[in-house]
Amino acid sequence: MSDRLHATIAIGRRRLYESLIHPGYYVALTAGLAVAYAFAAGFVRSIDSSGFDYTLNPLYNFVGGMMSGAFGAPFVGRVFARGPFLFAAHISFLPVLLYLAMTSIYRFGTEKSSGAIELLCYGPADGTSYFLASLSKDVILTAVSLAAFLGFFVAAGLVENLAITTALLVSLPLLFFSALCIYAYGVLVSVISDGANTALALFITGVLVFGISLVGSQAIVGGYLQSLSTVAAWVLKWFSPFFYWSFSMKAWSNDQIGLLFVGLLGQMVLTTTVLVGSHFLLKAKGVRP
Repeated sequence: MSDRLHATIAIGRRRLYESLIHPGYYVALTAGLAVAYAFAAGFVRSIDSSGFDYTLNPLYNFVGGMMSGAFGAPFVGRVFARGPFLFAAHISFLPVLLYLAMTSIYRFGTEKSSGAIELLCYGPADGTSYFLASLSKDVILTAVSLAAFLGFFVAAGLVENLAITTALLVSLPLLFFSALCIYAYGVLVSVISDGANTALALFITGVLVFGISLVGSQAIVGGYLQSLSTVAAWVLKWFSPFFYWSFSMKAWSNDQIGLLFVGLLGQMVLTTTVLVGSHFLLKAKGVRP
């Protein structure tokens, strides 16, 4: 076993233990499950004799109204045509995703500023093994969280007589690989930043830019704004984990299984590229702030 792999496993095991005994992860997971419950219960209350009507429930009226205004009523109908779980899975996963990504970024920045990472690098570990250990912790907790959400959706489906669709089962692996790419960007901003606050600011800005780019490419706009959003989305999409997720989801909805795997492969290539770039940047820059 190489020194780097051994150090990655040793540090990652410690990081995982610290996360499991800290209440923060459980708070984020509980918040996600609460959101999932709200959407599942609200969906049942939004069904009448004519079918699904989002105006019958305050939560769905708020969410559906915003989505209808931005993307049009047909888009809202397509989103909830297969039940609430597909939409709920993405929204409820956000607290866990942001918690894992932002805590890892903040810890990387604070330990780099304090010299703790530099101290580790005098032993068999190096900066790459450090960020790979943190990444492995996030990967494990992400898998556990998605499994917990799936278990909740199965239980809720049995109680409320709601179907577990294949779209939901496909979306969970896509969420997993999208999360890996987001964590990789968290590593990148941690490497190029000298402090935790700067890294967090860069990460939040990047996520917002990628998110706005995706929303802008789907929103109902016209004229100059439409042209601007189209050009910006085309440039940014190749670097955005949201684009590859959206590409794969669209491929699945259109029964284009080959394109689904193309999108998944693009996500994996982007993640690998960001991590390899982080490795060489850290090697050149060093672990000192």
